[in-house]
Amino acid sequence: MCEENEEFMSCGSACPATCSQPEPLECSLACSIEPCTKENEVFDMCNAGCQPSCKDPDPVCTKVCSSGCVCSPGLLRSADKACVSVEKCPSNGTYTGPLSKYLNAINKILHLSYV
Repeated sequence: MCEENEEFMSCGSACPATCSQPEPLECSLACSIEPCTKENEVFDMCNAGCQPSCKDPDPVCTKVCSSGCVCSPGLLRSADKACVSVEKCPSNGTYTGPLSKYLNAINKILHLSYV
């Protein structure tokens, strides 16, 4: 969390300006990881744009890299943006069981919905 008159920057100077040295002479850029404040979340450098959810537990992802907070491994993003186990996801027309990955993929391709 940032204090008053501060802002979070994922990449910035490792040697910020101070009153005694407003312009540091030699300094490298440093990147810091954004803190994830919600329960069961971790920061991911590339997969934030395509993460498993209750609605789509096995998403088809592109190679576009997007950093941010994602659910911890084994958890899914719920409709209210929480990270939950698959047992806590509401039934939404997806299959469960040994063939679920394939049946849900076919369902997604054909855009079918089962009640």
